[in-house]
Amino acid sequence: MNNSKKVFISALAASLAGGSIVAVQPAQASENGAKVFSDVKPGDLYYDAVLSLSKSKIITGYSDGTYRPYEKLNRGQAAVLLTRALGLDKTQVKNPGFKDVKVGSTYYNEVAALAQFNIIEGYPDKTFKPEQPISRAQMAKIIAIGYKLQEEDLVDNPFKDVNAKDWYATYIPALIKNKITVGKTPTTFSPYDTVSRGQMALFIHRSEQMKRVIESKVMNITADSILLGDKTYKLNAEQKKWLNVSNLNALKGAVLKATVIGDELVAVQSIQLNANGKASENGAEYKNHVVLNGGGTALDTNIIINGDYVSLENLIIKGNLEITSNVKNSLYTNKLKVDGKITTKDSGVVSAAFDSLASTSDKQVEKAPTVIFNNSTIQALESAINGFHFKFAGSTSIRQITLSANAKIEGEKGISLESVTLASGALQVSIDAEVLLLQLQEAKGKLTLGNNAKVNNITIPKDSDIKAIIQNYEQVKNLITKIDGENNPDTSTPSTGGGSGGGTPEQK
Repeated sequence: MNNSKKVFISALAASLAGGSIVAVQPAQASENGAKVFSDVKPGDLYYDAVLSLSKSKIITGYSDGTYRPYEKLNRGQAAVLLTRALGLDKTQVKNPGFKDVKVGSTYYNEVAALAQFNIIEGYPDKTFKPEQPISRAQMAKIIAIGYKLQEEDLVDNPFKDVNAKDWYATYIPALIKNKITVGKTPTTFSPYDTVSRGQMALFIHRSEQMKRVIESKVMNITADSILLGDKTYKLNAEQKKWLNVSNLNALKGAVLKATVIGDELVAVQSIQLNANGKASENGAEYKNHVVLNGGGTALDTNIIINGDYVSLENLIIKGNLEITSNVKNSLYTNKLKVDGKITTKDSGVVSAAFDSLASTSDKQVEKAPTVIFNNSTIQALESAINGFHFKFAGSTSIRQITLSANAKIEGEKGISLESVTLASGALQVSIDAEVLLLQLQEAKGKLTLGNNAKVNNITIPKDSDIKAIIQNYEQVKNLITKIDGENNPDTSTPSTGGGSGGGTPEQK
């Protein structure tokens, strides 16, 4: 590799190295976002596979800038590679009970993830043997199961070293048909030969070519499958927790972007919910909502709410949650956790947003689209669409709210909003909640505080007048503890020094 192309930076990375993970390594020069290894050259057998998997961050390398493609790969390292390639969740895992892979050990999360999806089983003595080199027979099994390749009898067996009754034989036909491997020679598979790092990269790279990304509408769901457009795909146990018949009212017509292999749904990248519920009747506030109940599952997925009268319940969204202006009336969440950001987006349809919150009437509030977060955990909420009314209830916690549009914020007693920022575009805002830090980036907007509001500290633009910014300042000044980090001069107790007046009133 040309020294002039090298860029040395420190980066945390898991490196499949010699039975252990190298945590810190310098990054090599890159080619289209992939690391270039000094021992894997253009034209080499493994070059394209290594380059592709490096770009996808499925493989890394050693700290000296090498990949060492001819070095043996152990079972633990293979688990790491395959878990990354399949995009399995390593955080929500159950202990598989292997005696030699303890909780917190190097390969634990990856081995547990593969065991949870029945891709690996371990040995009869309840060990996994993570440091033992992986064989070609073992590779055949985990690749076939991991990539949903159908088992079948080994008919017209070309390999003299494979018996059709061998435990791994039924996994070989699919590997051959999909050109993942064709054997070491035309007549030998060499099932007990060890797999090198380069060979595993090649097998996974070829397997990855079978993946397809589709984007299609949900037409129907059964106990075991989902109909996307005119094609049916099988669901795994985790997917069935939320892609199920009980959620069909909310899911029907949704646009799903997903990765599939053959007739298996492998992963869901995003889902846009388009279904609409109905307004409440007889005081049953959310009875007629369409409900997506996640059953407590964690989705590494982006969710877009593009329908009205929708409820999200018992769900962890590890991606982002987007709310479009097609939510014209009501969105309700309960026991929702969003690790990414919650944002609002214009759907292109004019929403029923109210014009002014400075003198909001009850009629205007009813017209505003109301989003209620109940018993939910939120990292960040950013709203750029006029007219949303955000309510926080129950045990909800939220770290950061950023408004660049007109909005109303309401919080139940006992809920503290850590930080609220009013950015450019937030010209009419009403807050009726406890806020630890309220930041105003411009003095153009008009802010109204409700009677139940409480502001620990408010920061305002330099040389601006808080009385001009907060429309009802005289009525709510006692609710503001500090301004720009200093005690509010309009509510601070004046000093009572002595003097010729003969002492303070208490002393007279």
